[in-house]
Amino acid sequence: MKRSKRLSCLFLAILMICCLCSTSAFAANNTVKAYKQYTVLGDSIPAGYGPYNYEHKGYAKIPVSYPGLVADKVAEDYIPLARTGFRTAELRYMLEDDYEGDPYLFRIGKTSPEDIYLHRPEYKPAIAESDLLTLGIGSNDILNYGMIRAIDASKDPMITNKVREILEESGDYMQALSTLLTLTSAVESVSGIVTGFIQGMSEGYLNFMKNWECIMEDIYTLNPDVTMVVVGMYNPLKTTKLLDSSLITIGRAFDMITAGMNTFMKQGSRYSDRYLFVDTVQTEIYDLPALTDGMYMDMLLGMVHPTKAGHRYIANEILNVLNVSDTVEEPVVLDVSPKYLDLTDHTAFVSGYSDGSFRPGNSATRAEVASMLCSLLAEEPADTSAVSFSDISGHWGERQIKAVSSLGIMQGYSDGTFRPDTTITRAEFATIAAYLFDDVETKSVPFSDTSGHWAETYIAKAYSQGLIAGYADGTFKPDRNVTRAQLVAILNRAMGRDPDIKSIAYFMEESSFGDVDPSAWYYNDVMEASNSHSYKTNKDVEMWTGVEN
Repeated sequence: MKRSKRLSCLFLAILMICCLCSTSAFAANNTVKAYKQYTVLGDSIPAGYGPYNYEHKGYAKIPVSYPGLVADKVAEDYIPLARTGFRTAELRYMLEDDYEGDPYLFRIGKTSPEDIYLHRPEYKPAIAESDLLTLGIGSNDILNYGMIRAIDASKDPMITNKVREILEESGDYMQALSTLLTLTSAVESVSGIVTGFIQGMSEGYLNFMKNWECIMEDIYTLNPDVTMVVVGMYNPLKTTKLLDSSLITIGRAFDMITAGMNTFMKQGSRYSDRYLFVDTVQTEIYDLPALTDGMYMDMLLGMVHPTKAGHRYIANEILNVLNVSDTVEEPVVLDVSPKYLDLTDHTAFVSGYSDGSFRPGNSATRAEVASMLCSLLAEEPADTSAVSFSDISGHWGERQIKAVSSLGIMQGYSDGTFRPDTTITRAEFATIAAYLFDDVETKSVPFSDTSGHWAETYIAKAYSQGLIAGYADGTFKPDRNVTRAQLVAILNRAMGRDPDIKSIAYFMEESSFGDVDPSAWYYNDVMEASNSHSYKTNKDVEMWTGVEN
């Protein structure tokens, strides 16, 4: 998809953040749904974990995930009980009061005791009361045992201790594996580790089959008549190269293991004739860097998950076996491009203050907006002599104000002033948005507070182009200010600049600003906007490849 065709939907998405409204991003569907209650069971894939969502590790509806998409089509009520790191052992533990698990219970993904305490009581009632279940699980079963046996095969105590330390701190078994292989230089040692990994995967496969039968018995004892869809496995390492030479890979071995697990789920289980099976081997995932690439460990855990297109593919396969003719389509976007702006070079377009702060909650001034827009221009106008505001001479933003004003992107007031230090309002920014993007047919707006406003026409244009949204109470609040954090988020989306946070973390050891915390919702956007960088596009995400500041 061309970058320009993504812009309006991205713009809309972030302006909805600015609205701070509580309504869903999806329109309400009043059609009677086929299923009253839909419960989702499984691991990080149905949990919706990936580059589009690193915050929620489970027990939440992620709209772009395949369960979220299926729920919107067929279910009145949705209960998400999938969790990152879950194997069949963890799921079985949640279903059986007398099952104690294995020595590695809840080690992957660092499931907290609070998670178990809060959510374990939900599983059995949810299954018993649901008329639709989907279950997607298995990858962690074989990866967990593969990792354990790979560590056992290492002959270097220093390396082994380092790997175990990673597992203890983060539960990130794939980071531990890549660390193990990166630190192990001797080819014969690497071969032994890979052999151990493959043997461990086989061991995990045997445990998977044993636990699977117990889980099926638990589910059908609780709800004999439930409609259940089992989501098969794809190879999460199909794009993985362990070494640059490509002499040693685990992707091919994983193909054999996943094929065996899919065959077992489809026809080898004694419960196979009771559930529907969905084959997902063609699921699209991201392109992983080579193992020897320094970014591999940072990228791996997110990139082995489905892309948004991959989730749509799985959702449609589920709808197909449920005989639902209505499919999940690729999002429709307007074919619009912003005037004058450079969509290719990801140069910094915002900076902080002399005291090292960014002040994300401060309302953005008109001069700051002009400065940001000027930095995004494909070419700054050579002649701005026609611009003559009475209050910008000597102002720090004089050049930038003249540049964007000469192109018509921003305008002054009837008294000949620009008012550079006045904060910008939603109406003013809607006016800028309407001008930057090509016009489409103007529609009537649903806002109750824009009729007669000076920006009424511009708000209507921006709304018709899908560039703005209102609040849940039906208002637009045109005179409310926009904060600096909101502004950089808006401009990033308008420019199609939406990077994977893991790639930012690889290049940014710490925040550029003392008041921008890495846990803040705007951290990713501030880093993107304030650091010039090279990048490449990996399916539906932007990955940094270098910082040029």
